[in-house]
Amino acid sequence: MLPAHTWSQMNLHQRVAACNADISEHPQFGRLTGVVFMGDVIIDDTPTAATNGRDVMYGNAFCGKLNQKQLRYVDLHENMHKSLRHTTLYQDIVKRFPDESNRAQDYVINGLIEEIDPHFQFVERPCAVLVDPKYQGMGFIEVLRDLVKNPQDDPQPKTKPLDDHDNMEPDAQLDAEVEDALQQGRVVNDRIRGDKGGSNPLDVLVKQRDTNWREALFEFVQSVCDGDDASRICPPNKRLLPAGFLMWSHYSEAMGDLIVACDTSGSMNSVYPVVFGEIAHICQTLNPAQVRVLWWDTMVRSEQVFTPDNYADIATMMKPHGGGGTRVSCVANYIKEKQYEPIAMIYLTDGYIEDVYKTAALPSLWGVVDNPRFVPLTGKKIDICSFTI
Repeated sequence: MLPAHTWSQMNLHQRVAACNADISEHPQFGRLTGVVFMGDVIIDDTPTAATNGRDVMYGNAFCGKLNQKQLRYVDLHENMHKSLRHTTLYQDIVKRFPDESNRAQDYVINGLIEEIDPHFQFVERPCAVLVDPKYQGMGFIEVLRDLVKNPQDDPQPKTKPLDDHDNMEPDAQLDAEVEDALQQGRVVNDRIRGDKGGSNPLDVLVKQRDTNWREALFEFVQSVCDGDDASRICPPNKRLLPAGFLMWSHYSEAMGDLIVACDTSGSMNSVYPVVFGEIAHICQTLNPAQVRVLWWDTMVRSEQVFTPDNYADIATMMKPHGGGGTRVSCVANYIKEKQYEPIAMIYLTDGYIEDVYKTAALPSLWGVVDNPRFVPLTGKKIDICSFTI
């Protein structure tokens, strides 16, 4: 900590620079070092503070009155918004739930700051902030879901967010800058921590960031194509992602069979038309020999087979069967019994399945709805939020 008289003689630019240096030397907050030094420090008439995902704006009237620990709190808060891509990743959600989204982001970030520094040795709240043990360890989507579904249970309904979050269009270059900055921060932080090791809550939070499930789904199916040559397929137009559209270039070479195993829990009903609409687009582009859809709960209840002639109608031809319990092991047993030999598996589930289970020994993608805490034993996972579809 700087002596009070030294702090009082510094202008706000100098104070922010001092806080940035403090953060970079902290054994856990130092994970954000690369992000903290990414972009410009702007002093303006912002009511409190704000970020556009790259630069940070500090309101002179508000931030100029803060002591060193309070300004560290604001500095960390804004740079966590940058790290989690809060300005670019959730446009469609924020447009639908602007107030709840703003509050959810603050609950997540402030909770993390105070989880790392619970006794306020490094930071101090600059004002009343949104934070509550109820949301400890949760990601943005989990908190948002609770605020939307149970507004009466908001722990601090009268407390305002620390800042306003102006959302922007998706920006691949900015996303790449953030990723590079996070990697740089990890390298610096590891050197500072040395052999102390241990987990860092910031590492967990960074891993919670959502990816666009449509894009991830396409990339997985493309990766398992027979004779795949990624250069023959143009990537999706990212500018159309917030509106819910993916535009693919056409591709005619056939791939092998694909199995989509669908959990028939009631929570899945609302997402299937959209997810299968996306699968239909992918099938028309990548042209699998056939797609076999398995409907399962405690056993595989039925199956449907789709071929290139009816790929366009997959979403409207679905016929789910089942709905009692979820035992995903039944899928692997069924595939073995039927002697199917697909090139890949896609599991669609809410993730509330048995603790010990087996899966088919195949490249697998798990599309998990509204359950970011579920981690599959094998394969890749994409989180599908019912708010976004």
